[in-house]
Amino acid sequence: MIIRTLAELQEADAASLKLAPWGLGRMKAEDAARVWQEQVARYDLSTQVPETTRLAFERVRTIFSYGVLWYDLYTVAGDQARLSIEQALCDRFLPFYNGTVPFTDAQQQAQSITAATYEDFYKELHAGGRLRKPKTWKLQPVSGRSAMRFDGMLDSLLRWARVEGTAGRPARSRPGSAAARPQELRGAPGLPPGDAPGRRG
Repeated sequence: MIIRTLAELQEADAASLKLAPWGLGRMKAEDAARVWQEQVARYDLSTQVPETTRLAFERVRTIFSYGVLWYDLYTVAGDQARLSIEQALCDRFLPFYNGTVPFTDAQQQAQSITAATYEDFYKELHAGGRLRKPKTWKLQPVSGRSAMRFDGMLDSLLRWARVEGTAGRPARSRPGSAAARPQELRGAPGLPPGDAPGRRG
């Protein structure tokens, strides 16, 4: 490990300065710090999300903001963001259906799962071969959309959020604001590309 002085630790990473929201470019350190913080500030969680998840998401935004000093922190922020988004969606899923999630089976018969926690719901969903033939349960959106495959993992949760209208877009009313809908997931941070030239060792 190379021991750096405090001043060296405060220097911007050359790789980070070669990135801009519009693509490869060159920004001053002060501009990069401001621009990337503005980018990540556009996304927020609603007050319906538990405080523990909100704090985790805020840590993601802080880590992302420090990416201008060390490029690898963008990767760390990206990994942590996925975990935070997944947790936010899990927190919202059961309350959205008041604890009873509607499904249809292969014979188009209405089914449901009632659970107190997402962990209990996930276990019940995967019990008894519900997702496999011949049962083949599918989530029945209350939005009126067609039944959809749902296995409880992040990809399914993201599709669910879009289908049920619980995933919005950043609002344009002011910089750093979020959509006004009652949704906990209002966007997903747009992280810089994972590889860039001129990285600091």
